Amino acid sequence: MSTNVLYHFTSNYHLPAILKAGRLTLTTSNFSLDNFGLFPVVWLTCLPVPDNMGLLFDPNIPDAFNKTRIRCTIRKEPYMEQWDEWSDRKGMDKELKRVLIESAHAIETYKTWYVSEREIPLEDVVLIEDMKSGHRFFEVGDFEGL
Repeated sequence: MSTNVLYHFTSNYHLPAILKAGRLTLTTSNFSLDNFGLFPVVWLTCLPVPDNMGLLFDPNIPDAFNKTRIRCTIRKEPYMEQWDEWSDRKGMDKELKRVLIESAHAIETYKTWYVSEREIPLEDVVLIEDMKSGHRFFEVGDFEGL
């Protein structure tokens, strides 16, 4: 497991908007139930596979909306923080955190989650690929050494 890259998973539906915007944009995190303390983030992981990340609650979802389908490999930057520590620092309710982890079936993977409170420019993305077909939408030279 590389510590120099992180991964963001998305769908074919969202990919054109990412490419057009030239960045991974922030989305509201499911941080509280009362709309207070919501922190917009880009969700990331240090695992190259999207298993047990809470991304696919319905295995019958159409491929276009399957958020485990497209993988973005991103250079890890200092502002990208491990979610467990970040959520504690931000004061996330412990019970809500437990429910989030359990509902995502992520008991064994949540420590691999990262967040960025900044948008991530495509300049920091080294590869975008389709996990099912293997098609590479773009790739930045030889990034294997990262």
